[in-house]
Amino acid sequence: MNKKTTNSALYRGLIHHWNQSKERVRFGYWLLATMHEVSPNVMGEIDSKQLLNDHKAQRDKFSKSLSRFSVKERNELKSKLGSRWKEVETL
Repeated sequence: MNKKTTNSALYRGLIHHWNQSKERVRFGYWLLATMHEVSPNVMGEIDSKQLLNDHKAQRDKFSKSLSRFSVKERNELKSKLGSRWKEVETL
């Protein structure tokens, strides 16, 4: 897959999962799993305390993930998430 295809797929997955998710923490787990290229189906195997205790690393990883999107894709993401965008930024 080329970079554009990968980013578009990640973007679609991000929007789809956010729309499906009712818990911010679950969304954070999914996002970290995606960044680590781990299937979201193995969420039960990820140490939740380790993830929750390392907010700075989560933000750094999320920032790096966002940098993979084009400016247009980031703006679309912000508009689709609306007020929830601030919650995503504080993961």
